[in-house]
Amino acid sequence: MICLITNKNKRSDKLIETICRFLKKQKYEYKIIDAYPFQKKDKKNANRAELLIIIGGDGTILTALSQFDFQKEVKIIPIHFGRLGFISSIPSARALALIKNYLNNNRRQFKNETRPLLEITTGDKTYYALNEAVITKKKPGRLISLEAYFSKFKAVSFRADGVILATATGSTAYNLSADGPILHPQVEAVVFNPVCPHSLTLKPLVIPGHAQTTIKISPDNTQTPEMILDGNISVSLKPGQSVHSSLCSKKITFIKPAGENFYATIKTKLHWGKDNTFNKIKF
Repeated sequence: MICLITNKNKRSDKLIETICRFLKKQKYEYKIIDAYPFQKKDKKNANRAELLIIIGGDGTILTALSQFDFQKEVKIIPIHFGRLGFISSIPSARALALIKNYLNNNRRQFKNETRPLLEITTGDKTYYALNEAVITKKKPGRLISLEAYFSKFKAVSFRADGVILATATGSTAYNLSADGPILHPQVEAVVFNPVCPHSLTLKPLVIPGHAQTTIKISPDNTQTPEMILDGNISVSLKPGQSVHSSLCSKKITFIKPAGENFYATIKTKLHWGKDNTFNKIKF
């Protein structure tokens, strides 16, 4: 069974109709989900689907994934119908051709691109994130006191607006906006990125994915802390509580065109080589 997950605000009706017409003609069973959070039947359908076709931006993908239980491998064809779109990089004009090639098993025309998930545990609960876990405070304008441990070694106590723990996939999201490094998707690592730390020397750090990173809310902290996963799930934290994270064996598989190149994608999305501001200045 195939699930089409869409953002109904993106005005992608014509593309959806085209895809559904093809699936119906080929006698594939499919369901359409366009409301969040998923209804009970939608969540059941999505979690049993063999393939997800997600039409929208990166936010649509992350919002959809927040509804999953990740009991099996998730396969996604991510069709771009949003703004920047690092994950949802497939142009809508190429969408139907890719879907046909994948369903016909024409392997020379597509590739499987696997991305590991970040596993986060706190207390007795476990969560998963594709992009990042952000530990911050609910009240703006005040700093939060945190402690960072890498492989159980206490590295630093610091005060900041918060901290980002980002995967390579998430390195082009909030982490990028917070001056963190961009990681190639095949780099299985986690970026530790303090957000506006009250320190001149505390900088982002890239940590091996298998190593555990622990962020502890300082016991004497006066702010109300929370953890936000992929911009969708909010988890309340308490002073003295610890959050443990590392990459895990669970993965997301994106179906991409065989010729797609990560360096070409970031060159296009970030407009490398197109800054001619200096040449336009009249002296």
